[in-house]
Amino acid sequence: MKKRFISMLLTMCLVLSLLSTATLAVNVEDFTDLDKNEWYYDWVKQVVKKGYFIGTSETTFEPGTTMTRAMLVTVLYRMSGDRITLRDKPGFEDVAEDSWYADSVAWARKYNITKGVSATEFAPDEPVNREQMCTFIDRMISYMAQRGYVSFDHLKTHKVEKFADAKEISDWAAAAVDTCQAYGFVVGFPAEGNEKANTFRPADGFLRSQASKVVVMVADVLRNAQGNWTPTPTPDYSYALEYRVWDTSANNGNGGYVDAGLTDSTTGTAASHTFTITTAIIPGYSADGVDYEFIGWSDTMVPADRTGLLNYPDTVTVNANSSVTLYAVYAPTNDLVYNAVEATVADLQALAAKINAASVTVGGHTASMGTFDAKLTVSDLMPGTDAHRVALSAQATLSSNVVEQVIEIATTYAVSLLGSEPLPT
Repeated sequence: MKKRFISMLLTMCLVLSLLSTATLAVNVEDFTDLDKNEWYYDWVKQVVKKGYFIGTSETTFEPGTTMTRAMLVTVLYRMSGDRITLRDKPGFEDVAEDSWYADSVAWARKYNITKGVSATEFAPDEPVNREQMCTFIDRMISYMAQRGYVSFDHLKTHKVEKFADAKEISDWAAAAVDTCQAYGFVVGFPAEGNEKANTFRPADGFLRSQASKVVVMVADVLRNAQGNWTPTPTPDYSYALEYRVWDTSANNGNGGYVDAGLTDSTTGTAASHTFTITTAIIPGYSADGVDYEFIGWSDTMVPADRTGLLNYPDTVTVNANSSVTLYAVYAPTNDLVYNAVEATVADLQALAAKINAASVTVGGHTASMGTFDAKLTVSDLMPGTDAHRVALSAQATLSSNVVEQVIEIATTYAVSLLGSEPLPT
């Protein structure tokens, strides 16, 4: 009962959010380019009254103009009832923060309504075609279902039939087109000229008159949500780990970091993702008659500064919608100080492995000896010179009460052999 009440409450909030945009409305009578006898007039009247559309100017609606990407996300943003905070940025280089569509793009990007035409561009002025329109709307409805913990699937009452030009629909849009057909948002065109009957025409522009009708239909779907639904998480976040290596030919021949071609990326729903750092062989380089070899990864861009050497040589954690860049660190192959200390640490680590694996066994009872670890930090006091600061740390920890454990085990074993009470200690 409690779950049903919560679902009903969320559904009411959803409906109220759709009504809240009415304050943006203008009077459809103000538009001088609308024909009251055209099929689209009543649809335009509804979207203007509800505030989803406000015209291209105070006196024009431009029903025959193709919707742009900025226009469509703005309409969907108004329908959602959401409000973007000052912390939310558009996130695209071609969307100015003071543009009229900035909040709409920020919302669409935040909730995966759009991913942009690239990682850095949204292309706000590009026209929207029919298959793109279906993709935007499909994602918006999915988001509204996730947000309100409701379902709209019961409203998919229209038969999904294969369009005559189905082969022209892009693979990435096919599922969204089917969904919009199931809701009744799109239907096939009748035969016209050289066009066959029941065509979808995916590349045709999505006109503002057509958008008015579809938007009213989408709003009707959103008003009739069904509760008691648990959403399935979708991969909303992206994570990337990038690598840079030193190239002496970069930056006009003076050397610089370049992409290593080893980028690792994924998507998910968690706040962070842990990558395993590559074990690929990184070649060295030569400069001023000195040969350098790769010794590890750093988060700083100084190829010979070992202060930034990572303390976690196997993995690195990347926060959601972020990337971490690792830079290759090098040392001269004839750096005797570093090579000697590195060899010593390697020997210590091998010894540590043996100690950590060691144990004492008496009469079938085993006690671990302890833990041992060795770490190395080497850095240049003065980069480019032979002066070094070398820090070598080794730590051994005896397992808790290991001595007492060994004595107790030995005593117990002796008693079992003698068949008598233990001797006083």
